[in-house]
Amino acid sequence: MEPKIEIACLLDFYGPLLTESRREILRLYLDEDLSLGEIAEQMGVTRQAVADQVARSREKLRFYEAKLGLFARWRAVTDAARKCLAALDKKDERAMREALDNILRIER
Repeated sequence: MEPKIEIACLLDFYGPLLTESRREILRLYLDEDLSLGEIAEQMGVTRQAVADQVARSREKLRFYEAKLGLFARWRAVTDAARKCLAALDKKDERAMREALDNILRIER
């Protein structure tokens, strides 16, 4: 997964655990696609301060994911659900059962 997309996904899951300032910087950087310089100008800080906050926020989000694993779990459940739907379309009961069993295993 592309690093910016990964961080955007992790921000969706763990954003509330970051400070408001860090959330805003990442929002501007990821969602608004502003450069570090543009964010610095808008927030009245140096470009280096913004770069540091982006780097620290990335580390923090990855730390939360390493400890909690919510994003990985969501992806696994979503993938299994897609497989189940595909099996349902094909009327493949064995594949459906495997996909549903996989979801139950993930949820334990």
